[in-house]
Amino acid sequence: MTWYFNTIGCQMPNSDTIHLKPLKKSNVYADYCVYMKTLKMVPYEKKAFFKIWKNCTSHVKVTKVKRVTGKCFACSELALLKFSRRDAVAREMIETLIAYHR
Repeated sequence: MTWYFNTIGCQMPNSDTIHLKPLKKSNVYADYCVYMKTLKMVPYEKKAFFKIWKNCTSHVKVTKVKRVTGKCFACSELALLKFSRRDAVAREMIETLIAYHR
């Protein structure tokens, strides 16, 4: 699941925390299911997903609000594109573009 969270989240500088955009956790689970199916893998059941999230990947947080009042155009577009794509290859490529941009 850490790999999945890395593909949709944003790694915080100087910390191991990963922030996800403000979404309901049930929406994160729904996205996870679609993502796993694109990899032709069976996703965890909902209860197991949330238990693993709580116990093993507690460093992944859903942000309550956007704390940044403005982003550059490229950051904003790449962030939107990253979450809108559901396939693993596209998300990894977008993550690479984000790293190059930074």
